[in-house]
Amino acid sequence: MPKDSPVLIDTSVWIDYFLKRDAHLEKTVDLLLDNDRVVTAAVIMAELVQGAASEREVDQLTGYFRPLYRIQGRDSHWVEAGFLSFRLRKKGKTVNLTDCY
Repeated sequence: MPKDSPVLIDTSVWIDYFLKRDAHLEKTVDLLLDNDRVVTAAVIMAELVQGAASEREVDQLTGYFRPLYRIQGRDSHWVEAGFLSFRLRKKGKTVNLTDCY
């Protein structure tokens, strides 16, 4: 992967980042943010908002993510995610549809 490629950070990583669970992870995400390499997707924002503890936290999240480039999904991406989930399940691995997306 090229050194300056954009990085889509998964919801679980954001949760660990915001809860400061891993110093190395924090430094890595901070470096990516500082170099404008982080992108997001609506599905990630939806998962984070769903898990928010209060409306204030929702406001903080939406404000935090506002400047990030948002990847635009298409209907075909959901079909591809379903197919990926299907293939993984056939190999004995269960990955939820949202993460496959």
